[in-house]
Amino acid sequence: MFYLTRPDDAVVQTVLARANELRFNFDEPGGTREGDSAPPGYVSDRYGCELGRGDRVFRVARAAIETFRMYPAPWTDVISNHAIDVDAVFVARIRHLGIWSLNPCRIIDVVDEPERYGFAFRTLRGHAERGEERFEVVWDRASDAVAYRVAAFSRPAHLLARIGSPIARAYQLRFQRESCEAMRRINVGIG
Repeated sequence: MFYLTRPDDAVVQTVLARANELRFNFDEPGGTREGDSAPPGYVSDRYGCELGRGDRVFRVARAAIETFRMYPAPWTDVISNHAIDVDAVFVARIRHLGIWSLNPCRIIDVVDEPERYGFAFRTLRGHAERGEERFEVVWDRASDAVAYRVAAFSRPAHLLARIGSPIARAYQLRFQRESCEAMRRINVGIG
């Protein structure tokens, strides 16, 4: 859903309430778990960065994912009325080239282990793209390194996203870069 001005909280809450009733906007099989592949016709992305070392870095990075702080401000933010849990919905509010979009999503998987935390979501009807994305933070105890990892696949869903697919792709690449930067900034000085 695209808007000429920044959607206020009332509009976002209306979209969020409706998201509970929405279906996924694609049916193709595929996934973002390790070893999964993207469905044919989708762009696949896997990226990440090292955040630091140790338990404290892992806990801070986990908290960042739990509160969607991996979404780079000020041009993206996430609105949710629920904790990270399977079937919880959220809306990503994104600014691109002076227009805004509200993009409903549903969490389909949560990983909550002593050395690994994250979740995956799929896009719902009304999202500008079709796809799935997984955000994780992993603590390798052998090396003590903590890494932020993302796996995604997508293709344009909305007409504007299809027409502007090179621009949409540029924003996806920007998100990748700035999401890693956001996670690194959160962990600066705590390691």
